[in-house]
Amino acid sequence: DAEATSSRVALIVGEALAAAASGSGRLVLLVGEAGIGKTTAARDAVGLARRSGVGVRWAACSADGRTVAYGPWLTLLAGLGPPGQRAIKSLVGAEFGDSGSAGAARATA
Repeated sequence: DAEATSSRVALIVGEALAAAASGSGRLVLLVGEAGIGKTTAARDAVGLARRSGVGVRWAACSADGRTVAYGPWLTLLAGLGPPGQRAIKSLVGAEFGDSGSAGAARATA
């Protein structure tokens, strides 16, 4: 149920925050069936992280069913400056430019 999901996410995020505070970065992915409380748990986790002074990046798939290849990853990477741009080029290939899905992702980052 949503409460159990939120509690589990809080535990995982707490562990990730402790690791980040000691200099070891973490990536937390939240996946699962629709309606189990992922968004609520994620918002709670983001609030906890921000209150702890940890930088947070947020990305999600489109709720309307539209898809962009690597969409959430492009959103996350686009906000990381030159290292993120290099990673995007690696992900989508040498033809990467300022147009298409990567540009759209950059606009929402």
